[in-house]
Amino acid sequence: MTHPFCRDQQIFFRDLFREARFVALKNAEGFSATIFAIEKFCRFLSQGDITLNHCRERISAKASASPLANDIPKRWPDFHTTFDNLYNQLRDARNSAFHDGAVARHLTSHAVLLSIILEDALMNSRDCIGDFMVRMPTCACMWHPLSFIRQTLLANSFSYLPVNCGKEAEPVWKLISDCNLGVFLRQVDSHGKRKKRLAMTLETAVEEGISLIDSHIRYTNDTVQDVIKRCQHHAVLIVSTDKKQLVGIVTPFDLL
Repeated sequence: MTHPFCRDQQIFFRDLFREARFVALKNAEGFSATIFAIEKFCRFLSQGDITLNHCRERISAKASASPLANDIPKRWPDFHTTFDNLYNQLRDARNSAFHDGAVARHLTSHAVLLSIILEDALMNSRDCIGDFMVRMPTCACMWHPLSFIRQTLLANSFSYLPVNCGKEAEPVWKLISDCNLGVFLRQVDSHGKRKKRLAMTLETAVEEGISLIDSHIRYTNDTVQDVIKRCQHHAVLIVSTDKKQLVGIVTPFDLL
């Protein structure tokens, strides 16, 4: 018999599957991270050590909270695979000794799809923006060279980085986007000018005309619906109640 999920437990396992999905996306043969996450989830659901085979009904019941588990695959079978089929393939992979090459890549793609379903199921009942935000976001600083900001965006597949344009005690939060940075770096007619711009600080780049985005500032207990009305297709920054601490960032991607 399992006990019901509380908010912290939902967030914990959502993050676990999200991290496993990121591992799989970075490594074409990295399906094992998802298997380890499933095993941890199974132990929680059963409150003990149990095999993936014995936990299938429990985890399938939890996954069914998402329409992506069964309803959508039944309606669009050419585009989606049911949760049970994905789970069975990963369970069989767990019981096999060795996988590599095309088989491993195939399993990794299924691991990503399974993680997406479980993340959606775990968050199906959540409506506070704080539940969807990325905590402790990576930030850019006005003294950072554009080369480093560009590197950070590319290395992490970020679309935005928060920037404090004010003082530490009185922060003024804005966003630097991949789009604005790309335009600024390419709006030159020679390699030498682009090199100069890569080496300049963000503070100098602002003086030279790079655009920073005014971010909407919200709080962790605001509803998703309220934030959607205000986000205007950009990232939203989540701050502490005194507005002095940046605690998270939410992009349209996080709300998918």
